Amino acid sequence: GFVAEGGTPSVAWHLDAYRRYAGDVAIPGFAETARRRAAEFAEALEHGETPPAEIHGHLPNTNLTADGAAAGLSFFGDHTFLGFAFSSHNSLYGLPAVAHAHHDSDSPTHPHEDVRIDLRQRRFDLQASVTSLAGLIREARLKLGLARYRHTELEDDTVATVFHNRGHDARLELLHHPLRGWTGAFGGHTTQSDFSALGDEAFLPPSRTRTHALFLIEETESTPVAWQLGARLERHAIALRDGSARSVHDTTFNASTGAVWTLDDTWSLSASLAQGERAPNTQERFADGFHAGTGVHEIGDPRLRPERSLAFDLTLRKRTGFVTGSATAFVHRFDGFIHLDADPSSPDAYRFFQHDARFHGAELEAIFHLLHADDHQLDFTVAADLVRATNTTTHTPLPRITPARLKTGLTWRRGPLVLGGDAQFVDRPHRLAPDETPTPGHVLANAYVTYRFAFERTIVDVFLRASNFTNTEARLHTSFLKDVAPLPARNFTFGLRLTF
Repeated sequence: GFVAEGGTPSVAWHLDAYRRYAGDVAIPGFAETARRRAAEFAEALEHGETPPAEIHGHLPNTNLTADGAAAGLSFFGDHTFLGFAFSSHNSLYGLPAVAHAHHDSDSPTHPHEDVRIDLRQRRFDLQASVTSLAGLIREARLKLGLARYRHTELEDDTVATVFHNRGHDARLELLHHPLRGWTGAFGGHTTQSDFSALGDEAFLPPSRTRTHALFLIEETESTPVAWQLGARLERHAIALRDGSARSVHDTTFNASTGAVWTLDDTWSLSASLAQGERAPNTQERFADGFHAGTGVHEIGDPRLRPERSLAFDLTLRKRTGFVTGSATAFVHRFDGFIHLDADPSSPDAYRFFQHDARFHGAELEAIFHLLHADDHQLDFTVAADLVRATNTTTHTPLPRITPARLKTGLTWRRGPLVLGGDAQFVDRPHRLAPDETPTPGHVLANAYVTYRFAFERTIVDVFLRASNFTNTEARLHTSFLKDVAPLPARNFTFGLRLTF
């Protein structure tokens, strides 16, 4: 790939392009968990069949090719700005053979077809702004995006299903002059998406989704407490285009308030309270079929109502000294939380359910500045997060919640040279939803080195990264494919980045 930029005080341009190829993903051991392999072996023996072949060392059908490019051109005036950008992305990749089983396969675990995705995306963006306006408004900003997306599901190189999506996104933001110490902006936002799917595995009906919203953002920087306010009123509509004339409309309102209290030059305390609403999307309402991305049959619920939440966050931050960082605690309560879970009435399907829920947890990040001199520095970083999520309707844990994580890292910089390494410790989940399979904890270790060569008008960055260099088997508990597709094995990345 390459990146090129340039321009004058009144004109700027940007070009970039890339091409990527990757073979099948290497894995440290077996694709499927020991529990799943044992169950398949026992089932085969019970029916007098030959046990399925066990996939080891790599994930078949996961190779990919990708390419893309982008170009941008911007014009600057004394009080005006106008910019254009066009980008394209193409990709051909496969889904793990053990992950896309569905009901009409001869084998529920290892279907015959190799499912591959042929993806194309094109996007055009425009941004413009005008400053030094008369009256209340000091600046007007406009953003417009037009996008076309298509992906084709191929089974043994034969077209099975074709998905199309065309849409636009427009936002007008008006920034006003200070009013009694308050500064901010108000405006409107509108989007439209036209979706269609043709083929045997079209699990969503054709539809048109529209949203229209009005918003307001305000803040004041009074000492020692700065306040922030925000509100958004949105109208959301989904119209099916399958001949049924079905449609749904929702109106949602979101509001938030926050405060940042500057205790001194080092410490600050911030708090926020937000009331939110989210309208269910097309997939949550109208899905009915096998979804290759999750590897399960999904069933939506047209009766879903908007999801409502009340969230409180509290953060303590330290900006200077030997140790810097932040600590956050949060509590989020949901009225009608929407989530995908196994359908008790059908063991082969997953359904979108709506229940009351509570999320609470904490996040911590600390940087120990072990050595800071003019020509070199050494930092040690610690980050941790913990979340607990409960279905308060059934008083059971919610599925696919991230386990507790701890990450440590050491970075040394001296001039153009950077050396570093990090390790992420992921605990096993201690709270499982009904019928949810456990995931072992794991430790992933990485290391990297970069060196920068600076010339008169050109910068060359050379980098080498070793990921999972201990070759540990690791599975993401949040993934639907965790029992059939672990994270990649030990791998190395070498590259050059040229800027001129």
